[in-house]
Amino acid sequence: MSDKQSVGGVTYQNVGKEYFEKRGLRRYARVWSLWALGVGAVISGHYSGWNFGLAHGFGGMLIALFIIAAMYWGLIYSLAEMSPALPHTGAAYSFARSASSTS
Repeated sequence: MSDKQSVGGVTYQNVGKEYFEKRGLRRYARVWSLWALGVGAVISGHYSGWNFGLAHGFGGMLIALFIIAAMYWGLIYSLAEMSPALPHTGAAYSFARSASSTS
């Protein structure tokens, strides 16, 4: 019996316990790392996003809102289309791995 199984263009392979132990999640983020991420998100959003948009007026912000909303709708619908075609756990990361695999 083979360790590989192909279903709908996707090849699955049975792996041992050591595969998952090597790729397991490790804790890294501590209090200061999380604080730095929060501060960086606030500063980048405050100075790079809103101030630039507000400098061009409310109309510019409204146009940007519709453009970003359309892009998010596109992202949502593309993920919804890919999820039944590639039934993996891992969402967009899994789809990207499947698309970039060479085997």
